[in-house]
Amino acid sequence: MKNIHLNVILHIGILILGSLLLLASSLQAQVADLSEIGSDPRRALVVEVLIRADGTAEFANAYVNDVPPGTHIADPPQILLEYFDMSGNLVDTRNAWDPRWEFQETEEGGERKVDLAEAVGAFGILFAPDIATVRISDQHNDPATLLIEIDVQTTVRLFCIDNPDDPNCEDVAPDDADNDGIPDQDDNCPNMSNPDQNDLDNDGEGDACDLDDDGDSVLDTADICPQTVFPEAVLSTNSLKSNRWTLSQDGSQFFQAPPQSGEKFQFSTADTGGCSCAQIVSNLGVGGAHWRFGCSTSVMLQWESSLNGN
Repeated sequence: MKNIHLNVILHIGILILGSLLLLASSLQAQVADLSEIGSDPRRALVVEVLIRADGTAEFANAYVNDVPPGTHIADPPQILLEYFDMSGNLVDTRNAWDPRWEFQETEEGGERKVDLAEAVGAFGILFAPDIATVRISDQHNDPATLLIEIDVQTTVRLFCIDNPDDPNCEDVAPDDADNDGIPDQDDNCPNMSNPDQNDLDNDGEGDACDLDDDGDSVLDTADICPQTVFPEAVLSTNSLKSNRWTLSQDGSQFFQAPPQSGEKFQFSTADTGGCSCAQIVSNLGVGGAHWRFGCSTSVMLQWESSLNGN
């Protein structure tokens, strides 16, 4: 008799253990499912639209959310969403609640529907890089009445440009208007091919399209010295002597160390044809002191005179 009882107890124990193992396996599977949901790479393209009771609508906003759109299986046929690719082909449709419907609690604890004069609806669809247009219609009428058609190409394109590693944007090539291999958002001359991206004056505008490559305020077409560098070394090393001239840090005006003796002068790159003191010295072939201590007034006048054909 005791053996029978022990066998029963043992059998029950085995059944309980098996049930616990099955429960643990089920919980583990659920956790795995939740993990998969958390890493879901899908995105929602959301359009926000103001819809009025008179059947007019106004676009408010469009953006890409970092989570997929919610299920719409139980959504009633009130608002119809249709989205099309860049070739005008229908990608998919879905129903949505009418944002003009609002349910308010009654004094009896129930609910009643209130029709709003206007309301903003946020309508989400599954993001895809080829979606170009979203069409929103009112299905209260038969046939459905078109409320608004929204061009979402810019929203989609900018998302993929800003998120090139997003798995939803793998087939999207960045804009490159001049076909120089540099995406427009990184190209310092987006409308002129310049794969080298050279920018002499570091002003963010590439030399290929910059009308003043060296930034000395003299256009390249009139610049005798198109590779001017400033500030000059004599100014950087504090070697400028009294009454000597050097190109200032702004690259357009010449600076003279005080005191200025004799007749007062002023020089700019407009007067020197876009040349710095160092370039003037090199072109005139004058003495080395002008390299080390700055250009004398006589050298500046001599250069200015040579430019005027004297």
